[in-house]
Amino acid sequence: MFTYPCVIYGMFVAALNNTRFPEAPVYLYRFSAETKLNYLKEFFDIKLPGCLHSDEIGYLFKGFATPKITKNSCEDLAMRRVVRMWTNFAKYGNPTPREDDELLGVVWNLTTKEEINILDIGKNLVLTRNFQNDEMKFWDKLFYDSPSGRKYTQ
Repeated sequence: MFTYPCVIYGMFVAALNNTRFPEAPVYLYRFSAETKLNYLKEFFDIKLPGCLHSDEIGYLFKGFATPKITKNSCEDLAMRRVVRMWTNFAKYGNPTPREDDELLGVVWNLTTKEEINILDIGKNLVLTRNFQNDEMKFWDKLFYDSPSGRKYTQ
């Protein structure tokens, strides 16, 4: 109930606004990897499915709650993927600069005004185009048809 108006829709609008600046590419992701590296879920012993805000931090940095990582485990694979994409972005401005990268196996396309591309970072890396388009249109209409929305669009 709160996720769409407070997080997802705001992210959607901010991403679209930022596409006006081509020198600053926009890459959007949804983090759905559920492993022992989701430190907040582990720390608070949350058994519900899904990831929490900032769970990806456990894949980038070792902390007091980081478990021992077994080579080639789901944690190891997810961690190597996240680190590779974040360092690629820092180095090249593109999280997937090589189409033949066997570890990633996906090209993460930019988000543009015409196409919202979301990379789902889970057990697999899956690119989705025009992420939840119907839901975003609903929130657009709700916000722009509201009294405060009309005030700014007149």
